[in-house]
Amino acid sequence: MNLNEELKTILRCKKLLSEAYSVGGGEEIEFIRNGLKYMYFAITSPYNETRYFRIDNWWDTYQLEGKKWLYSMTI
Repeated sequence: MNLNEELKTILRCKKLLSEAYSVGGGEEIEFIRNGLKYMYFAITSPYNETRYFRIDNWWDTYQLEGKKWLYSMTI
């Protein structure tokens, strides 16, 4: 994937995460890294614990709960 396509994908993921998880009120979505199969993001908040997510090629989203990635939704 070239840099321009990767940036478009990251921005699309951030938009979809924002809509799916009602991000607002000081919360921000941060891109962490792009792995071989997943893209990793964090939703940070000045009031709540940081939530970590990974998204696969089929737009399935998993949230980190403790030490396990649990399916959350398809965005």
